[in-house]
Amino acid sequence: TLGNQKVALSLVNQTSRLARTFMEEPLPSEAFGLSRRLGVGWDVHRKKIGAHLTAFGPDLNTGIGKFGYGLRMYTNPKRTRWSLAHIGISGVREEMDRDARFRSRPETRITDTYLVNTRTVPDVKSQGILGLEMAIAHKNWSIRGEYFYTEWERKNQKNTNFSGYYAQANWVLSGESIQYAQGRFLRIRPDSSKGAWELALRYSAIDLNDQDTQGGAEKNTTLALNWYSPGMQLRIQSNLTYVKTD
Repeated sequence: TLGNQKVALSLVNQTSRLARTFMEEPLPSEAFGLSRRLGVGWDVHRKKIGAHLTAFGPDLNTGIGKFGYGLRMYTNPKRTRWSLAHIGISGVREEMDRDARFRSRPETRITDTYLVNTRTVPDVKSQGILGLEMAIAHKNWSIRGEYFYTEWERKNQKNTNFSGYYAQANWVLSGESIQYAQGRFLRIRPDSSKGAWELALRYSAIDLNDQDTQGGAEKNTTLALNWYSPGMQLRIQSNLTYVKTD
């Protein structure tokens, strides 16, 4: 693939926004994810294994970054019509040519203020991001989770490290099966003329404190109730989030 595309990083970043259970990304995904970059990508998908590789340039919107590369690999050690087990790992390395920053807002966007924010750090030479992902699903329920670890290589300081994680549980109340293909989850397809109902719970946390960088720590607990129309043209989402920050 040539053009502006998603960087090979994490399960939630590769999942389409049309298929995401919650209105917003979990805290660590928003802070550490690189979204789309102009570059070249290569994908291969087999029955129980797959990989995605990208080489990319700077962020065209912010100018942050110089160039980098990312690799995501996954496997399905158990895969049947009604159940699956998913394990994945991804890594990104990016050379930096200007200030770096990690930040995240509450997951319901009740405020535009970034409650955790490292602000700009001027002496970052490169950054590395590691992601570990696991998921299991059986018929109409699934459990998913990811862990993120990041490192800034700095010119005048010791390397700075941050981390975050999330875990979520999904339950399709109307009985439809969880949809999955090529290392990511897909939209729910209603079986009834009344549509499909989904209930989900997610807990996410991020820590942006290390050495001279004190960006704060935050935890979000979110309850979601979603409805999907029979023809899949409409989705109604509701999220209730409890935010705790330090």
